[in-house]
Amino acid sequence: MVDLYMQDLKKTFKEYEIPFRITEPAEKLVLIDRIIEKIAENIEKGILKPGEYLPGERELSKRFNVNRATIRLALKALDFLGVLEINPGRKTRISDSVTDLFKNPFKFLNLMHNITLEELFETRKIIEPQVVVKAAFTASLKDLKRLKGHLLTSEDNIDNKENFMISEFAFHRELFLISKNKVLTAIMINLNNLLLMLERYEGNFIDIKARKSSLDQHYDIYQAIREKDPGKAKKAMLKHLETIYQRLAKLKKA
Repeated sequence: MVDLYMQDLKKTFKEYEIPFRITEPAEKLVLIDRIIEKIAENIEKGILKPGEYLPGERELSKRFNVNRATIRLALKALDFLGVLEINPGRKTRISDSVTDLFKNPFKFLNLMHNITLEELFETRKIIEPQVVVKAAFTASLKDLKRLKGHLLTSEDNIDNKENFMISEFAFHRELFLISKNKVLTAIMINLNNLLLMLERYEGNFIDIKARKSSLDQHYDIYQAIREKDPGKAKKAMLKHLETIYQRLAKLKKA
């Protein structure tokens, strides 16, 4: 039963990522940014390896369902970052030194988005405490049951770093859904890829003590929402976010 639940969570987790599409010219820069992230993610995961050649522009445009001009701009940006090597008349090649960039996703985050870890968590500390305040007022019994389900899944996967991370992320995602605020949820979706990059990295290092502490903090948030205590919920979320920030800040310096 737990395995089936985790499969469903992983599917939901994947579907939460914004699909690549283009509808209006105003979205073009955002689209290019997401193509860059997807290519970079494939390199990070080892699907694309240093020294290998990327498919041609025509193949990439089909894969991402965009025109070749958009692909060309995304590749030029990755060339500028040192991820790719583009030479006229030759195939686009993944740089041999690209793994050095992914050893520190904080550097990649700053290079690609000009965003610092501090700015990212400043944003989270503004948004997520308000989300749990709203959830404390709006959470139904069904909402609480789903939240508790994510907590139980985290417990069951306390020794599995990947599954634990997925269930933790799902808990935060559920809070946004419970808040029933489409604007806040849309903002969270746009932060999603940035958070995924850091949380996947952190997942390689977080030990059992830190996982148990994170789970306890999630239970504190859940209990405050269950008690319909917005002040307590806000305080619990701020404490949780500060813990995550401090943990990532240490990794950044490592």
